[in-house]
Amino acid sequence: MDRSETSKTIVEMVKEKKPVSEIVRKIYSLVGYDTFMVFGPTGSGKTSFALWLAHEFARSGLKVWYLDSERNLSRAPKHENIEYIYTPVFDEIFNYVRNLPKAHLYIIDSIGIPVLAAYAESSMYEKGSMLLKMVTIAHYLKIATYRNKALALIINQPVSPYGKEKVSEEDLRPLGSKALFLSKEIIRSYIVETSPSKTICELRAWRSRKFGRGKLLFRVEITDQGVNVKPLI
Repeated sequence: MDRSETSKTIVEMVKEKKPVSEIVRKIYSLVGYDTFMVFGPTGSGKTSFALWLAHEFARSGLKVWYLDSERNLSRAPKHENIEYIYTPVFDEIFNYVRNLPKAHLYIIDSIGIPVLAAYAESSMYEKGSMLLKMVTIAHYLKIATYRNKALALIINQPVSPYGKEKVSEEDLRPLGSKALFLSKEIIRSYIVETSPSKTICELRAWRSRKFGRGKLLFRVEITDQGVNVKPLI
């Protein structure tokens, strides 16, 4: 991508009638220049959604910075507008986010597992610092969206119900409760159908400034032929 194009905001490109994807416009209208989170159990379409969104931005001529912490992707995205980084090391993730390049969309997929792994091996003295670093990562992303007029997507896991007598599916929340206040929109992913030929997932509003909880936003269908995401907003 031409450097002059990289420096332009999404709004500027739309005003200049650049071929920006309709879903990019819809995501921008939902989130604005801010951070949002998608959380849910393993296999519920989070990474499929993140990769699909990355390509939607990239095909629109927008720069994407994608950090993969779990090697969830069957193959790394290969597009000139997507900068892909893989590291499972929490301290490396922290340092990357402290020095983010200019982009239109930042994605961390995902943040919960590296934090928990680092937390588990930390001393009692270090554990509080680990959780604060998770909040700091969310804050750095928020700063980047503000400075670069960009969006940031954080993929996360729900808090474990282990050891609790009764937990409602709707009450499960993402890890790192303090970091939640830094996300403008929080979306919950669900598995609604599985078979040998396909998995269908839904992404619904969990905490939103625009929709009520449970509003269906996206439907994700995963098959051997690939991923199809249907926007419903």
